[in-house]
Amino acid sequence: MTECITVLVSVCTFLIKVIKPMPTGYALPDPLPWAALAASFAAAEDRLARLDERLRASPIREGWIARTHFADSCASLWLDGEVVPLEDLVLHDAHRDIHAPTRELARAHRPCSAPAAASPARTPAGR
Repeated sequence: MTECITVLVSVCTFLIKVIKPMPTGYALPDPLPWAALAASFAAAEDRLARLDERLRASPIREGWIARTHFADSCASLWLDGEVVPLEDLVLHDAHRDIHAPTRELARAHRPCSAPAAASPARTPAGR
């Protein structure tokens, strides 16, 4: 369907003809090419297994794990529509902020290694 829209530009008007709207979704093949997808998934799985094995005995293992946790946190917030730069998150975690933390940065920084408060039910008897 086409429609005409009147637009005022400077002092003269002219018509803009809209031919068709942009598609809003993706066209997925039906059925999905599972053979091609399975080969890609198997190759990715093999590469990740090799990376895990190499990192197991590597001296940079802990740094790699910390870096991927920060990247995962930033990516998760990005999917929620909030942008937190990785560098700001790392500096905030080290308590070396270069500016006041934003609401998004405070939301992203949830320390995983913080000890939970001991409840009376979990406290060993006699201590």
